[in-house]
Amino acid sequence: MKIFNKISAIALACIALTACNEVDPDDRFEELPAVSCKRTVLLEEFTGQGCTNCPDAHRLVANLHEQYGEQLVSVAIHAGSFGMAEGSLGDQFQGLMMVPDGDEYAKTWNVAAYPSAVVNRRSGTLSQKNDWPTWIRDEITRESPIELAVKAHIDDDGNIAIETDVKGLSAVKGKLQLWITESSIKSFQVDNGKYLTDYEHNHVYRASVNGLWGEELSLNNGEERVLSHSYTPRDIWVKSNLAVVAFVYTDADGVLQAAECKVTE
Repeated sequence: MKIFNKISAIALACIALTACNEVDPDDRFEELPAVSCKRTVLLEEFTGQGCTNCPDAHRLVANLHEQYGEQLVSVAIHAGSFGMAEGSLGDQFQGLMMVPDGDEYAKTWNVAAYPSAVVNRRSGTLSQKNDWPTWIRDEITRESPIELAVKAHIDDDGNIAIETDVKGLSAVKGKLQLWITESSIKSFQVDNGKYLTDYEHNHVYRASVNGLWGEELSLNNGEERVLSHSYTPRDIWVKSNLAVVAFVYTDADGVLQAAECKVTE
């Protein structure tokens, strides 16, 4: 993989060092006692490749995944002045992950500091990463009014075929959102002042399948629906590293339930 010249790399690192929020490098993740998991929680993590403090948040999220397993779905949304869009550093540099959707979501949540996160669209914007575990813990113990499952595979035409199964445990009127994410992306990242060219990025937001804010979904108590969608993956995506994130939300109550699946070939 080609990288831009040393002067550009040093300049990027200096910008990241001076502009990001200060984070204590000695902060350590502390696992909380086990709780009764009653729903799957969505963590929207706002990040950027030029953000020197963001990898500390990435490591925290990885630890939270170890603790909660499938009960936690996280999506790394690259946005803001630390996000790097394709072509922004010249065609010779590949592996840039910010797409326009990222800035739209960041504007909606008034993200002003990186890293920041929104938990289940109920927490507001959390600019202190030490607040994320508490919010996740609290949300995971709440009853959900729906059941949600998703599966996806590459079909004969090379598209991502998605099947979402949703059942109302009570009457629900909200929106279904489907996102494509990619993991195991090796690209650059500024990490606590160090410029890394082969940093591994995971759970990276790639695209929305059904619009920036999803589609309307209404369910009666006990009603079950199966919805089918198709999405054409980009050539630069590694299909074996793709996943589909599904969640149902309302503006008033946030995310009601979330689910995630690997895309199989």
